[in-house]
Amino acid sequence: MGSEQGPKSNETFVRSAVVDGGRMESTVRKRRPKWVWVICIVYALASVFTTLSMVMVLRGSLPLAEGQRQYFASLDLVDHVLAFSMVGLNLAGVVMLFILRRQAFGLMLTAFIIGVVQVPYHIVAKHWLAAMSVAGMVGAVLGWGLSIAVLMYIHRLQRQGILR
Repeated sequence: MGSEQGPKSNETFVRSAVVDGGRMESTVRKRRPKWVWVICIVYALASVFTTLSMVMVLRGSLPLAEGQRQYFASLDLVDHVLAFSMVGLNLAGVVMLFILRRQAFGLMLTAFIIGVVQVPYHIVAKHWLAAMSVAGMVGAVLGWGLSIAVLMYIHRLQRQGILR
């Protein structure tokens, strides 16, 4: 990562010479910051496991506690579409982040907002808290915190001109 003033040249940019029709041109090629790699790998793995878990729950092949069973039974088509949409938005955001595009922020922010907006509705209408264990609640809070940190990092990359 670079400083607040901007990225260090040896961390983010690699200068190279390209021969094009016999003349030399100077180009700048951006290298992916290490945290971009970490975020992309973590989000890609999380998306795979989230999708697998959702499919296993929908097929009834994952053992659930009674509160969890009632919660998942209360979910309707809109709930499932929104859940899969969040996974899709995060995956699209990760792809945009990996190729250093500024659309990453909007995609991942949209997924985060959908998830946060759903929580009060799911608590009241779907009895989400009855399905949550203490570990699950801690995981949810840590996940929101991690998402906020990732969004702040992506926003910083935008301000530094790393994302185009």
